[in-house]
Amino acid sequence: MRPLWLLGAYHKTGCILAIKLLNLLSGGYVRVQGPLPAPLPSLDARPFRHYWFSPNASSLATLPDDVDYRFVHFARDPAELAVSAYRYHGAAAAGERWLDAFRAAGEIDKMVVNAGLLAADPRALTVRMSGFHRNFAAAAACVVAFLAPVRPGFDAEAHAKRAAHLDPTAPTLSKRDAAHVTRGRHNDTALVAALRRLPHIARATAALDAATAAATARCPLAS
Repeated sequence: MRPLWLLGAYHKTGCILAIKLLNLLSGGYVRVQGPLPAPLPSLDARPFRHYWFSPNASSLATLPDDVDYRFVHFARDPAELAVSAYRYHGAAAAGERWLDAFRAAGEIDKMVVNAGLLAADPRALTVRMSGFHRNFAAAAACVVAFLAPVRPGFDAEAHAKRAAHLDPTAPTLSKRDAAHVTRGRHNDTALVAALRRLPHIARATAALDAATAAATARCPLAS
């Protein structure tokens, strides 16, 4: 069997974390977006380096039968994702900021659909960003342990300890990376609560909760 790692993320939903994990664990990353290309050019040359932006989980079915993949799918509370997009683009005019938050709705829909498709797939794990917010080291350890079985000789315990140092709240975070962190900079409790009452966001939140129930059972600290 040919091994393959895929770390999938969306705008304001673990993009920098996925890249940093791949850099740490594999010494670099290869970016793919949307549906996986068939064939996947980097499958054999760089199997453990795939950063999958805005993934299309249904395209996993196009992988050859001899590929044993592990797909870590980062997800985020829909209302928090929209607010984070709004805050991240805060330098723009107010109307443009809300337009970007509105655009996040497309990513939210894709994220929820993907989580549903992956719920019963033992080779995929949806990891919610709230798990990293509660206990970064434990959530990172879950991700590393999930990836490890298809990589012979990979020391999951040692790499999990190294991954714990990627915590975005650490004082060693670079200014460039810190610019991507919006959580904790504003009191968005009321704003998030208001968005959660919107029918579209409420439905997406309920669907994501249902889809990630299996992942919660497998890796409770990363959900």
